[in-house]
Amino acid sequence: MTHPLGHPLLQTHFITRGQSLKQAQQVYRERRSALMKRCPFPMVIHGVPQKINANNPWLMTREPFYQDPLLFFLTGINQPGVSLLLNPLSDTQTERLLLPKKDREMAFWEGDQLGVGTSENEKEVTEITGIDHSDWSDNLWIHIEMIIKERRPKKIGIFWNESKKGQVSIKDYHYRFKLKLNRWINTHFKTIKVTNIAHEHYALRLPLDRIDIKHIKQANAITASTFDTILSELNTCSNEQDIHAIIAKETIKNTWMGYSFPPIIASGNRAQILHYQANNAPLDPNSLLLIDMGVRYETMPSDVTRTIPINGQFNPLQARLYTIVLEAQRLVESLVKPGVTIKALNSQCWKYIEKRLAKEIKAGDGTLFTVYNHAPHNVSHLISLSVHDGDPCKYQTQPLEPGMVISNEPGFYGDIALTIGDVRYKESIGIRIEDNLLVTKTGCKNITPCIKAIKDIEAALA
Repeated sequence: MTHPLGHPLLQTHFITRGQSLKQAQQVYRERRSALMKRCPFPMVIHGVPQKINANNPWLMTREPFYQDPLLFFLTGINQPGVSLLLNPLSDTQTERLLLPKKDREMAFWEGDQLGVGTSENEKEVTEITGIDHSDWSDNLWIHIEMIIKERRPKKIGIFWNESKKGQVSIKDYHYRFKLKLNRWINTHFKTIKVTNIAHEHYALRLPLDRIDIKHIKQANAITASTFDTILSELNTCSNEQDIHAIIAKETIKNTWMGYSFPPIIASGNRAQILHYQANNAPLDPNSLLLIDMGVRYETMPSDVTRTIPINGQFNPLQARLYTIVLEAQRLVESLVKPGVTIKALNSQCWKYIEKRLAKEIKAGDGTLFTVYNHAPHNVSHLISLSVHDGDPCKYQTQPLEPGMVISNEPGFYGDIALTIGDVRYKESIGIRIEDNLLVTKTGCKNITPCIKAIKDIEAALA
């Protein structure tokens, strides 16, 4: 190796996951080998084709670049314009990277990247990624044709998210490449079938390995520490922006990878907007504040939500609703184990909340209005390299396995009124409590170390 671990392309363009370069290369190599064993035919793996501001010169972004989890899982490469050819039928070249050419002018403006163009460039690619063969990305179709003519495979594998009958297809660059490859195959090699490798890939990616579990726990620890800081500084805040500033400062201080998603800081009735993004409203001291946030640490994200009283004390109606949501969350956690599906968790969670609302609100003189009839959202989603991971059309019915991480996020969103004692309380309110759960051999482990009991939150805000 001519480059030490301090090479500028490491930890920006090639992610070692905190391991040595040699160890990281071995992990990615083993992942590629495992996929080729599951899919013993040629495959084309696409990464993000370009940065989001590539065709919008007015858009000046400052967020870290995030690779498509598919290519990222197999290579550790974190830059746009990269494809990977896997060919288990070959005796000599089972792996090949397709990369942009090195561009000195672009490097002057934006920094260096992995690229080809000279033998020295290609040597650098091999030294950093551990993949021996590379070429210019514009030659992708030449290599696909060479593979087909050499071995005449019956099928070629690519990735796309299949939609269920009646659902709209996810028309991302994977889908567009599928259409392009199908047209090309039908023109040149009509006997070859284009097949989807999504199922085999997800089966490898979703159960986390030891290093990824370590890092997702660290992402949760950073998020918990940020929440503690918010609690300690809440009395100095007058606007949602002030909370956002705390999250931004703590995130930048603790991880260069940044947010796992844009934070949601929603006070009062704004918490009824599930993906509220304005984060700029004044804080009403009599309302609740919903904070949904997460960070990336190395390659792994966290996704945590807490709901707290801005004045430091839950009123009786707020406390009653919060308790219903919290107890629903504890119920879900008790049900998580291998073989269970998120669909089953959904059913149990929302039935429980409906039953409690009927008993404690509707049975008295309470009134209740929600824009949804039963479930406002899924109580859970898979978390891996992406904060919302897994096949978007199938993950709810996929049996959980040890090593998978899921969210646990019941909530209530609506307008409610109820007399408690002699006081009539009215709330336009959103409450969500979200933890991350690691599925174990016998159940699950909660890896989110944030306080959430009413007495603990009120004590922290006192």
